[in-house]
Amino acid sequence: PRILEVMEDGQALPRTFEEWEGKALKALEKVKAAGLVAVKAHIEPEAFLAWCKAHSYRPNSEARQAFGGYVAASHAKDLGLR
Repeated sequence: PRILEVMEDGQALPRTFEEWEGKALKALEKVKAAGLVAVKAHIEPEAFLAWCKAHSYRPNSEARQAFGGYVAASHAKDLGLR
């Protein structure tokens, strides 16, 4: 519930974790079927808000996408891919 509160576009997000997880898993399968690598980016509400502030983002879909890219880039670096 807290993530829905902190997101400017929270009304557009699934109401429950289970609903969100189902959609996320389907999207993950599409990415894998396309031959791409997916990295899960878990969002903790307060840490995400701090990240948004530090990177001049408003807490919305644009920020979630940028945060996902940030996590993916960090993951690639940890694997020695960058």
